[in-house]
Amino acid sequence: MNRYLLNIRWQIILLVTFSLGFISDRIVQTPIFNDILVGIVSSLILLLLFEFREFVNDQKKYGHFKGPYHRVDIYEVDPDAKSDTKYKSLTERYSKVTSETYLDYLGGRQYNFEIDYEEGRVKGVLFIDEQNLRIAKGNYQYMSKIGGKHLTDLGEYNVQLDELNYNRLFVFYKNIIPSGLAEGYEIWERKY
Repeated sequence: MNRYLLNIRWQIILLVTFSLGFISDRIVQTPIFNDILVGIVSSLILLLLFEFREFVNDQKKYGHFKGPYHRVDIYEVDPDAKSDTKYKSLTERYSKVTSETYLDYLGGRQYNFEIDYEEGRVKGVLFIDEQNLRIAKGNYQYMSKIGGKHLTDLGEYNVQLDELNYNRLFVFYKNIIPSGLAEGYEIWERKY
């Protein structure tokens, strides 16, 4: 859950709890106790307003990748390529693989997501760059492999927002373990 929302939830619970102290018949209504309650409730209201402001600012600044996407193309580095481009299309091979994903913004520049590949399901995390809000970096790891393989398989993602179409992301991937050979890019488009 988003850290800001978690803080807001707890602050609301505390605010309600201490506010009930004003109307509770069980609590001795002494002037000093009432002054303490007023101070606590006022502080909680102020903290709640600050936390809500930070939540809204964080969503505006870093939450722009949030939403559903689908993979429209996938390319892999072809080590035998001699001209034109080093990438070969895997789009036909991936026609039966589910291409849907959802970039879930958790706050603090962090996104989580899951997406399917030929070999299984991947769980990934991305962090928006603080200086350039159009790029993100992160990593992925296979949660499960088709055929019951349990070999650790993980790598890196570098994501760039398409400057001509803000509903499109270029997702560059590079496997680190086990082979380090898989490398390429994908194109994800936002779904509406």
